[in-house]
Amino acid sequence: MAADQVEHAEPAVRRVYAEEPPDKLATVARWLGYAIALIIVTALSAFIYLYLTGVVDPPAPRTALEARIDMIETYLEQNPNNGALWADYILAQTSLSRYPDARSAWEEAQVVLADLADELIQADLAWAQSLIFQARPEDAIVQADHVIDSNSAAVEAIGRKNPMMAQMDIIDTGMLGPAWVVKANAYVALGEWDDAVEAYTMALEYDPRGADLLILRAGVYYELGDLDAARADAREALRFLPDDRRAQAILEQLGEE
Repeated sequence: MAADQVEHAEPAVRRVYAEEPPDKLATVARWLGYAIALIIVTALSAFIYLYLTGVVDPPAPRTALEARIDMIETYLEQNPNNGALWADYILAQTSLSRYPDARSAWEEAQVVLADLADELIQADLAWAQSLIFQARPEDAIVQADHVIDSNSAAVEAIGRKNPMMAQMDIIDTGMLGPAWVVKANAYVALGEWDDAVEAYTMALEYDPRGADLLILRAGVYYELGDLDAARADAREALRFLPDDRRAQAILEQLGEE
């Protein structure tokens, strides 16, 4: 159609000839997008149908502990020299029975914290506790002994951070108390009651007001048949935790109201 014919044509005809030809690439992309969206909707609808009819199970929900592990991993990326984070990571993996992952975390901590004795010792103690959960109490005792024997190195490292400690005669027990607790728990798992009493007694030297430790030792004394010692520990625990049901239960078993 000639230009003068377009000029005098009907408005609809003039509009068609005045516009630029359609972009074929844009058209193809648009229809491709429609197709992809249709596939996604169809697949989702099929999954919902299969789920509602019981053919497939829904994806397992993430547990709070799994979310915590992700959070710890993020923090470790930002602060890899934090022994408490490594300890938390080892125990979180242990709580999910991911024992190979717990061991891998401990081994990685050995490398990352090799020059930070006071930080590494926290990961070492967490691994000792992990070994109890893994039903390996003998190995837990060996690991706890390693922490106890190496604690002087941790104290020395802390002293380097704070030289005033030596001048003020501050004796830092570090992880000694918790290490003796882990060792005692391992002896309990083995049914070695005398050794458990000795280990809990050592732990109480570092935490004399530890009501939980007194209750644990009372239970061991009860197993040994030393009822007077069990009664004394339960009463002492109630001095610090007057309403503790565990201590009260021990005393009730011993005939006290």
